[in-house]
Amino acid sequence: MLKTWFIGVNIGDSQKALTEIAALVTLGGENTEFANITDNNIESIFAKLRVDLGLLQKTDIVGVNVGDQGLYAVTQEDIPYLRV
Repeated sequence: MLKTWFIGVNIGDSQKALTEIAALVTLGGENTEFANITDNNIESIFAKLRVDLGLLQKTDIVGVNVGDQGLYAVTQEDIPYLRV
């Protein structure tokens, strides 16, 4: 899931700006968030944002045993991921 952040810096109580940003957040649904901050607490927004990048390794093993013999198929897939 990709999340979009709208960050208002020093917009205070500007009703026009807050209304426009609220409309964008509503359109974005559960994948959007808004943070209204000042220069004094800008570090607090960075504490909320965390990004993880990496590869998820998926391994599937399918096998059949008949008596004392077995046949196995192994597939491995690397899946890139981004988690915020």
